Amino acid sequence: MHVTQLYVGWWLDADIRIRDAEALQFIASQQAGNVLFLTDNGVVHNDFYGTVANSAIGADCLLSLYRNSYLHAGLFIAYKTGPGIFGRAVNRLAHRALGGIKPAQSIRIYDHHEFDRIIHQFDTPYKSQLPSWHTS
Repeated sequence: MHVTQLYVGWWLDADIRIRDAEALQFIASQQAGNVLFLTDNGVVHNDFYGTVANSAIGADCLLSLYRNSYLHAGLFIAYKTGPGIFGRAVNRLAHRALGGIKPAQSIRIYDHHEFDRIIHQFDTPYKSQLPSWHTS
């Protein structure tokens, strides 16, 4: 979060990769200040996203990350520092927008079909063979 909040760019976790040149072109063509993807059950991915520097969503994510880490040490990791902070940031943005407060940057949210079209997830033991990282 700190790197993408300070600099403009795309975050890509080490256990995923861009599928092909067409996927790379899709990424390069994005115009929104924040580009997010949903899982098949509607959770915002934190393993791949694009953002501008000093993003309002990024700032909200960092606020939740620090608050959760210092005040809620036993909180489930996915909610404390993972996709939960992105979900909360998007919900807060939507709530403000419904109240008439225009977002500071544009946002584009794609569904899991787009994520799967451009991202290949490596078969890693912590995802399929070991106890869930969520319990750590």
